Amino acid sequence: MDREYRTPESAARAGSERVHQTLSTILRRGFDDRPFLLRLQFDFAGRAAPVLFIGTINRAWRDYINSNARANDLVAGNCSTGRGDTGRILIKLRPERGRGVSASNLLNLNRVLRSLNAEAVFEADANDVTAGAGIVVPNPRQMPSAPAPASTVVDIAEPQATARADDIDATAVAEVISGDGRDEKIVDAAVDVANVPAPQPSGAELMESARALRELFAAFKAQPSAAGLEAMNNSIAQFRLAIASGVPDDGAKAVDFVDKLATVLAAKGSAFVAQKSD
Repeated sequence: MDREYRTPESAARAGSERVHQTLSTILRRGFDDRPFLLRLQFDFAGRAAPVLFIGTINRAWRDYINSNARANDLVAGNCSTGRGDTGRILIKLRPERGRGVSASNLLNLNRVLRSLNAEAVFEADANDVTAGAGIVVPNPRQMPSAPAPASTVVDIAEPQATARADDIDATAVAEVISGDGRDEKIVDAAVDVANVPAPQPSGAELMESARALRELFAAFKAQPSAAGLEAMNNSIAQFRLAIASGVPDDGAKAVDFVDKLATVLAAKGSAFVAQKSD
């Protein structure tokens, strides 16, 4: 794609449809170990839409990455393709820079890739931190899971006709983070709702994101770390970004779980990490 779009400005002028057509051609050919840049809110001449740029990152694209390094929807690294279990083209993204690796961003990217018969996964280490670039958040599929005791399992089930938002008790979440250490406030990433044109996610998509957060939480319980804690807070911030335009009726249960998890992490997450590190 670096031949067609030598600068971010040339990609913006071409428009999202043409850039996606170029991406489709490259994915059908397949490749190993090529640089990539993902931006969920790329500015296509006044219209924000996802872009997955695959090719040489020249100076113009490097400058773009550096100037947007603190954005919560940007990721850069290397990638390769294969064939997924569903028969779609599988894009394996190995992040090296950026703060945008989260379950919600992956979900939004895969919405776009469906039309190209492709899907993406993040391949990353939970403790991989690139200096000055932010936390690299692991793909939930590849996180080790640790089942909580039966009395503290937080169940996220598919919404049922009789399901109630209060089926998930905040106390059940709080019990898995014990300790009397410091209460350290974790500030969620700021979200500028006015600049988010993304469509409202469905209840099923919100439930999928909530399940991914639960898996991150299970891995955090098994191996507490500051990186794991920030990974969850970044994912929660992206979840809230996705629901900025509204919440469907069948997504209330997922939102309730995420809100309660955020409250518990803000109150006791840091103390839990400090306690387990002693």
